[in-house]
Amino acid sequence: MRAREISYKTALLLFGLVAVGSGLVYPVRVTLVGAFAQDPKIIAEAELFLRTLLPTLPFFGIFMIAMSTGRGSGHTTFPTLIGILKLWAVRVGLGYLLAFPMGMGTLGAWLAISLSNIVGGATAIIWIKYGGWAKAVIKKH
Repeated sequence: MRAREISYKTALLLFGLVAVGSGLVYPVRVTLVGAFAQDPKIIAEAELFLRTLLPTLPFFGIFMIAMSTGRGSGHTTFPTLIGILKLWAVRVGLGYLLAFPMGMGTLGAWLAISLSNIVGGATAIIWIKYGGWAKAVIKKH
């Protein structure tokens, strides 16, 4: 199907473009943060956040393509479930466990956000490639 191929290629293209953008920002992350803050503690925390999150942003891009694919095709349930899972189970649930009971602090929260990007993106690309979203929602009379 043409729609499936277009959506899949778009997801891969966005993944690549966001990876390039993240790769360009990664080496200058400390300088970038320094443009907005002078407090060494804030700079260190922002650098930790960027170091943890930037490599996973391409997966977030795939998730966004899946959300758009779902909306455009009228199949919104699965992308919504992915979004709920990545937010409530991984970001909030795992983030809390890593940050507090496991004592990782903010690193635990940043890791959970990063992991949610990977889980959401990986699940989304499989759905785009193999899911039933390309079937018509509205039937001809």
